[in-house]
Amino acid sequence: MITAIHIIDTMKKWVEEKHPISPATWLDASLKINILRSEFDEKYFELESELAQEKAKLLSLEDMTVAKADTLIKADPRYLEMRKLGGKIKQIEEMVRIAKKYSSLKDEEYRTS
Repeated sequence: MITAIHIIDTMKKWVEEKHPISPATWLDASLKINILRSEFDEKYFELESELAQEKAKLLSLEDMTVAKADTLIKADPRYLEMRKLGGKIKQIEEMVRIAKKYSSLKDEEYRTS
């Protein structure tokens, strides 16, 4: 089964190894990653909701301040997981933008040569 992580890891490996990547491959990979990114979005939203519920519970406790509740939430392992997912989502968004630009530049280069 192909996952967004598999595609990202493959592209990263090719870049590190200086393997030439065609504009069509960039676009194809970006399209697939963009489609598969929903797995990250769903998990991110679930974690965000869980942490918001946890914060609401904490704030209902006596002598709990917003700053203290925020600190406790940020210490939760789910918060770290949510942040990592957010980073992957941003990486995917940027990869799609770059692939579109790269492909259009290469296409223009091809047409003018």
